[in-house]
Amino acid sequence: MLDLFRKIIAGLAGKPDDRARTAPLSEQQIEAIAQQQKDSAHEMQQLIAATGQSVGKQREHNEDSVLAITTTLAGMSVNVPFGLYVVADGMGGHQYGEVASNAAVRIIAGHVLREFHSYLFSMPTQQPEASLQEIMEEAIRDAHRVVQKDAPGSGTTVTAALVLGRQVTLGHVGDSRAYSVHPSGRVEQLTQDHSLVRRLEELDI
Repeated sequence: MLDLFRKIIAGLAGKPDDRARTAPLSEQQIEAIAQQQKDSAHEMQQLIAATGQSVGKQREHNEDSVLAITTTLAGMSVNVPFGLYVVADGMGGHQYGEVASNAAVRIIAGHVLREFHSYLFSMPTQQPEASLQEIMEEAIRDAHRVVQKDAPGSGTTVTAALVLGRQVTLGHVGDSRAYSVHPSGRVEQLTQDHSLVRRLEELDI
């Protein structure tokens, strides 16, 4: 194999070149590279997300809404993942359930993206003045006001996750749950249901 490699190099150069040499890495070199990889701090390069919806087997009409926005701010020697994920399960029947869930998703996304507009599209070092928790809380309050106006008599659950770098901020109303699935396979519930059943469990009734 080495002789063949030398012939190819010589053919490309037009004349033999004895300076071309190859050699496998030693065990010590491999171990040193592996240790260096372990010791170095790796930044999170990107988020990978997927969404799906199903009307299920009991109903003919889907009143759920979902939104997923995933991007990476690359440059200035760092990559900063940004993600916004919202799930809303509308209730109130054919007329208003889907209106409520769709309004909640749109209003939350609009509020968050307005807060991050300069950070995402103008100056990557300029972060919003409000905290991520404040941004999420105000977005859900805005959604609540719009749902009351546009879909009277109905409502929707909301579970939203805002990801910036390695920080995740959750917003949650209702009983649509958020879970964390660990690399080991362990599943951890991150939210508590806002429901009568959950309240009765808390009261031990």
